[in-house]
Amino acid sequence: MIDQGGQFRPLSPAMPITEMSSYSIPGTLLPGRREALPDCARSSRLVCLISFILIQHCSICHHALAGSQSMDGEWPCQKNSDREVEKFQNHTPSCRKVFLPQHVNVGEGPFQFNIRALMGCEISDSVEITLSYPFVLFVINPDTGIHPGPNFVLLGSGASKGIGMTEVYLKLARLTPGEPGEILATIKADTGIGLPLMGHGTIEWSQFKIDNGSDFSAVVPPVQVSYSAKPARPVLDLPGAITTNSVVAKWFSNSSAENVSQYHLRILGATGEVQSATATALQTSMNVAGLASGTDYTLELAAVNDAGESEPAEVMFTTRFDPSSLQVEALLRALSRDWDPLVEHFGTLQSAVPSPVDLNHDGKVDDCDALAIIHNFLNQ
Repeated sequence: MIDQGGQFRPLSPAMPITEMSSYSIPGTLLPGRREALPDCARSSRLVCLISFILIQHCSICHHALAGSQSMDGEWPCQKNSDREVEKFQNHTPSCRKVFLPQHVNVGEGPFQFNIRALMGCEISDSVEITLSYPFVLFVINPDTGIHPGPNFVLLGSGASKGIGMTEVYLKLARLTPGEPGEILATIKADTGIGLPLMGHGTIEWSQFKIDNGSDFSAVVPPVQVSYSAKPARPVLDLPGAITTNSVVAKWFSNSSAENVSQYHLRILGATGEVQSATATALQTSMNVAGLASGTDYTLELAAVNDAGESEPAEVMFTTRFDPSSLQVEALLRALSRDWDPLVEHFGTLQSAVPSPVDLNHDGKVDDCDALAIIHNFLNQ
């Protein structure tokens, strides 16, 4: 992402290309020999990729790459990638998207918010959640303030007070099969004496245990509760189909208690706003077309009611590269930014946005994608 100051701002942590220029190029390719690819186990695989791109004798490169193909003409990682795609589609081993609300705005009197599922962590049987908050800000009654989502039943709940804090516990059991972004529970609370005076508070997650197994509370961001009549910041879903010139923006509806009348959507590029649109209060998605290929954008979404506009939720994405006009520098930047395992997969929605250089759609950017890019270069 290029920010307004002209600086490159990556979507996720990675080693910049400029930091790699001092590395020596591993391995050699000798004419007339069926050499393997450079020894990437001893050096960054991305260095291997860049070394191939920079080699001037492309016939040698082509010879080496041809030698690395299998008898049936498939790339060495193509079959493995097919198996990985199947594995990725049927089982996702880690939480990669956070749909829990990160912002709740509270007016006078009672308020409520939904706890949504952590996507990528399938709940087969049950989930145990413990949340804590300063007891002077608001009150959650475990007997009347916890309502299970449509696919769950409440097995138990309780509350305990500590020094300045209240902990609320709930255990839910699955009743029916779920769907992406499903509501686990709706929490109803009463405004305490402290929230109108302080203006804000925080709900922390001290337990989020799935199927009596792993506890993911460490990767779940806290909920910021603010005393305001404006809507809370919307909860974004992962963007839908990202093509060379379009994206499908997706989000979850704000609480009905906020009386949202519409949503404002903006697409920002390197120099500012590229497109804007308005969605109705009932909409939860919108297709935005007319974008440039292989380009970094920021999608912003704000909710609107009679009191004003919320703070925007945002997610960054990159449109797919147009295969008919390969952009070498942009492709290398995207590879260095999204190279797995440099990308952090836990805790944020941003980390799960599809990469434009995940060419085999297996959920990661690795040597399989790099080989496919090199193959395209050599066949231009």
